Amino acid sequence: MNEQGMDRYGAEYKRSDNDFHVRYLEQDNCVCSVCHGTGAKLEIRYITRDYQNGRTKKICENLQSHEHSLWICPKCVSTFNRKKSAVTMGKTEAYCYEYQSTDLWNQAKAELKEVIT
Repeated sequence: MNEQGMDRYGAEYKRSDNDFHVRYLEQDNCVCSVCHGTGAKLEIRYITRDYQNGRTKKICENLQSHEHSLWICPKCVSTFNRKKSAVTMGKTEAYCYEYQSTDLWNQAKAELKEVIT
């Protein structure tokens, strides 16, 4: 997948399948980019894009790609997974009747009834 163009606000964008790479580090002396301890086991390489030239630091007319690398130890990975699960598990299972009736109304399964008091 390679995607590029202008979004609805007029900003240029570009996406690619090669924007993220994850690999297992074989060495046991790699330094973690998060806690700065030794024992990093995962390398995450990723691409960011902006208009600044990487070497001259001047602003260009075309979108520029910059590759970054992040090494993470198993303890920091587990911390990240806990934080990530807090976001995904933060949704409540309770369902509001107002949302339920709105959903039914949007699906044309609800009808407006006159309430007699």
